[in-house]
Amino acid sequence: MYKKLIKILVLFAVCLAASACKVAPDEDATYKVETGEVENSVYDISEAMKKSYNNKYNFRNIKILRDYLFEMTPFISYNGVKLSDATKDDIQQYLLELAPESTSYIDAQIAFLVSNGNTLLYFSSETSESMKRWVYIQKE
Repeated sequence: MYKKLIKILVLFAVCLAASACKVAPDEDATYKVETGEVENSVYDISEAMKKSYNNKYNFRNIKILRDYLFEMTPFISYNGVKLSDATKDDIQQYLLELAPESTSYIDAQIAFLVSNGNTLLYFSSETSESMKRWVYIQKE
């Protein structure tokens, strides 16, 4: 009986260790960064959509927001895939170029990206006050 209990505990410990390894983020992951610009009214709708998700701001819902923004982005304002096979450091450098004063916000978004697999960020447009820049990042 005692040996059987030890075997069960060892098996349980091995299962826990295996699960813990799968939860750890992939440090060698690469990401795709896509960007475009939309009218402020489109941005407002996307923010309302985000709020309607309540606490379910997950991979699927972020992808839905990206698809909406992509559809509403005029062809001339779509900058396409800015980076592919990008590392976390590449992404951080790119985002800091867009908003150098937002270091803590960018760090938090990168942490969310690593745990969630994708994220969507908004920045002021460089071309017009009536536009917002969206940046979608997804693990490849």
